[in-house]
Amino acid sequence: MESLGGDRFAQAMTAALLPFGANTAGEVAARLIPASLRGSYSVWGDARYSPWLRKFGVFEQTIFGIGIFAALAFVLTRDWDKPMSKLSLVLVGALLL
Repeated sequence: MESLGGDRFAQAMTAALLPFGANTAGEVAARLIPASLRGSYSVWGDARYSPWLRKFGVFEQTIFGIGIFAALAFVLTRDWDKPMSKLSLVLVGALLL
């Protein structure tokens, strides 16, 4: 996050909010809570409450598109005030193919 220009607050919020999308608490709770109690409350580790796991747990082409877009955003913004090196231009060209 820092390399994309985020300050300390943005870094802390990213670290704090990302586990909500992956339902980290639900997955941990599903492993710690007895099976008899888990059957009553399906929120623990339920796929409906895990949008990131559901999206990236199955093979889809969207995953590659998001990864390529993130790589392009990183390469194009990491040295915003400097001219791009030849290696960066080659990488951008390869990612666009």
